[in-house]
Amino acid sequence: MIVVSSGKKYLDIDGVACAIAYQELLTLQGEEAIAVFSAPLNQSVTPLARKHGLPYQTTCPENTNEFVVVDVSDPDHFDPCVKREAVIEIFDHHAGFEIFWQEKLHEHAHIKMIGACATLIYEAYEKLGFVSRMSVRAANLLAIAIVSNTVSFKVPITSPRDHEAYEALLLHGDLPEAWIEQYFEEQNQLILKDISNATKDDTKIEAIPELDHPLIFGQLEFWNADTFLAHHLEEAKKALLSYDSPYWMFLVHDISKGISTIITEDDKIKNLLEKKLGVLFNGNTCKTKNIILRKIVLKSLRETYAF
Repeated sequence: MIVVSSGKKYLDIDGVACAIAYQELLTLQGEEAIAVFSAPLNQSVTPLARKHGLPYQTTCPENTNEFVVVDVSDPDHFDPCVKREAVIEIFDHHAGFEIFWQEKLHEHAHIKMIGACATLIYEAYEKLGFVSRMSVRAANLLAIAIVSNTVSFKVPITSPRDHEAYEALLLHGDLPEAWIEQYFEEQNQLILKDISNATKDDTKIEAIPELDHPLIFGQLEFWNADTFLAHHLEEAKKALLSYDSPYWMFLVHDISKGISTIITEDDKIKNLLEKKLGVLFNGNTCKTKNIILRKIVLKSLRETYAF
């Protein structure tokens, strides 16, 4: 039995789509495989994404002896069911553990800094010649994940591979007209119903070299972020403060405008961001020229800066 799983804290649409689609690909090859998530699904898994059902389990069968991990490569962030010594393949688009997994898994380590892990899963179908046998559900989920993770193709890390995979997936799915705006509007409605939990469901706790306590880093995305920034920011701030660290920051994407807003009240974090990202704060906020992903911010913050 092969278990396909992802992260331990929460699951976004990329992790969900990749695990379910790759489990399907393994099954098409005659393997016995299931997707397993013990973590909750966050607001990026909207009604549009759930339309065809999401086949997964919340616990591993006792006879599990092989694992495939998707959308995460830091072993400390794996779903608790995953035995790191039994990982046979990994797919991720986050930096930091490429060498570790390449030395361990060789050609079965697929870690590339592109827009979405879903792109790598599509390419696995393509490499094996199974695209024509991909289910409508898998095609829809992977397409949604690519759009979600690239923030509708507006982040600089988006690659031609993401565009190519997306265009191919549309041919095998049945997503409706104007589905992209529908998807983000659904996500916005879910977030605004419970901002505190939505914030916690998309918060990462990270060690940063220059900070003596963990960085609490929240992130939310909206089709239009004006209402949230004007009326709901304090609710998100309270959720971040509940982690009991003096260092917190919040990243809010506005998809319609193609910009991000970074919010923090800590001067040390502001100083680090201004030096490492070249941004400029006005009070406790700064607006970026383009949408910037959290993983890019974290990559910059982890790089040692000589003051």
